[in-house]
Amino acid sequence: MRKSKKPLKQTPKKCLHKLLLRLPLKYLQSVGRLRKKKIDPKVPRSFAKACHFKGWSDAIDREYNALVKRGTWPYVKQALDMKLIPYTWVFKQNPLDAEGKKFIEKARCCLRGDRQMIFVDYEPMDVYAPVASHDSIRMLISLSAAAG
Repeated sequence: MRKSKKPLKQTPKKCLHKLLLRLPLKYLQSVGRLRKKKIDPKVPRSFAKACHFKGWSDAIDREYNALVKRGTWPYVKQALDMKLIPYTWVFKQNPLDAEGKKFIEKARCCLRGDRQMIFVDYEPMDVYAPVASHDSIRMLISLSAAAG
């Protein structure tokens, strides 16, 4: 809470993110309303609506066939103790030309990982992904080049 009763000054947009932690909740809600993304009415928000249009259903088919071709998941029979992870479809239009008159429809199948519980649905070490820094790779290449 602020100690003084002085009204807040108008802040420039670039330093707005630094002040978010200090502002009361009612100010944060007004900032959220200002920054809302515009929703494109041409892009469907659900799978059921997307299936009614040929372009979007083709995009769904392309994404599904690509996932099957890559072997993203195996087909298994569901056991009684098995918990299924829900998924959702995300739709987006990408422009094909510079003017933005022609678009290609893109569909993405996204698993809802936020519905999983740690140590119940997965172990933390199952999702470990080792990452090498750029400096480490350069050092390995220089060592291998020096060794011949």
